[in-house]
Amino acid sequence: MFVFIIGYIGYASIRWDADTRLEDIGVPLVFFGVCLVLAVSTLALSSLQYVRRLTVLENENINDSLMGIPNYRYFVARLNKEVARSIRYKLPLSLLMVDVDHLRKINETYGHTVGDLVLIALAKVVLSVARDTDITARFGRQEIAVIAPNTTAADAARLAERIRHAVETTSLLPAEVNGGGDGAGVTVSIGVSSLGPHSRNAQALIVAASAARLDAKHGAPNRIAVR
Repeated sequence: MFVFIIGYIGYASIRWDADTRLEDIGVPLVFFGVCLVLAVSTLALSSLQYVRRLTVLENENINDSLMGIPNYRYFVARLNKEVARSIRYKLPLSLLMVDVDHLRKINETYGHTVGDLVLIALAKVVLSVARDTDITARFGRQEIAVIAPNTTAADAARLAERIRHAVETTSLLPAEVNGGGDGAGVTVSIGVSSLGPHSRNAQALIVAASAARLDAKHGAPNRIAVR
C-alpha cells in the first residue's frame, strides 16, 4: 500500500500541469488500484498455500501412516507433558495399553494385509470410545496407547472395559474374510496403570501398563488388568 501511494504521488506530480485533467490521473489510479488488489490477492493465496503445506507436513510427522492416529514419538512427548502437568497440579493420570489378541495367527491365516486392516479398524473403535480429553496413539506393532488425563485407576479400568467390549462386539475382520457375519472374531487385552507411588514418571507408567497388558494376555485373553 505504501509503495502504491508513493508511486502514484510521483506519477501525478510528474504529469500535473495547468492543462492536466482529472481523467488523466484517474485512469492510472484505477490501473494502480487493480494491480494492488491482484498483488495482495496473490500474496494472500501464497500464504494460505504455505500454511496448508505446513499443516500437511506437521500431520505427516505426527500421525502414524497406517492407523492414522498419532505415532510413538508424539505419544512419548505428550505423555511426558501430561505427567508433568498432573504432578504440578496434583491431578490423577492413567495410561491404557491396548493389545490385539492373536494378531500373529490372523497374519498367518489371512495375510499381513488383513492384519493391517484389523489394526486400522481397531484404531477407529478405540477412538470412538475414548473421550475427547484422551490421547490415543500407536505404541508398537500391534499396541495402541491411550493417555487418560485427570482419570483415576478405577475410572481408567472402566474406560478399558468399554474399549474391550466395543472391540469384542465389533467385526474388525474384513467382510470377505469374516463371511459377512456380525461375529467379531478379534479381541484385545488391555493393561492399565496410573500415576502413583510406584509410577512417578512417564517411563514407569509405560512399564506398569505394559506389564499389566501381559498379565491380561496370560491365560485367557480378552481381559483387562490393572497395576
